[in-house]
Amino acid sequence: MKAVTSSLLIKNLIFPVYFLLVVFIAIYTYNRPAYNPDMLVYMAIANGIDKSNFTDIHAKVFQDAKKYLPAPAYSNFTDPVMTPVTMIYHDTNRLYQLIPQYAVKPLYILSIQFFKFIGFNPLKATMVPTILSFIILGLIVFKWILIYYDSIIPLC
Repeated sequence: MKAVTSSLLIKNLIFPVYFLLVVFIAIYTYNRPAYNPDMLVYMAIANGIDKSNFTDIHAKVFQDAKKYLPAPAYSNFTDPVMTPVTMIYHDTNRLYQLIPQYAVKPLYILSIQFFKFIGFNPLKATMVPTILSFIILGLIVFKWILIYYDSIIPLC
């Protein structure tokens, strides 16, 4: 009887604890993102970059980056020392050359445009789809754990 009660207690507590952990990680990631050059390329694609406007979009992307990135992160993208990351800033053609590698995710790009449309700044708009995907995948994994819970616990 006691083993059944503790098993039910674990089953009843595991979802709130797991859900809070997933939400905490999502909030932490939103508030303290890892700034990488991918977000700049996705910002350019979400702004509708093409051959006719890539220099204007390049200027807009880095204007938004300067406005919304912390100064140390922005300086990592604009440092005068040429690295693959800073080449995106110094060479407008480099940003345009990267577009085909990132344009293969049309739903992700549409979601960036949607979150930008509803009021997120361009940098946060690139992070929200990833964070929401993390939460959804976390819930799917949790559901999977519940399905196989009785099979997994004896192995521990």
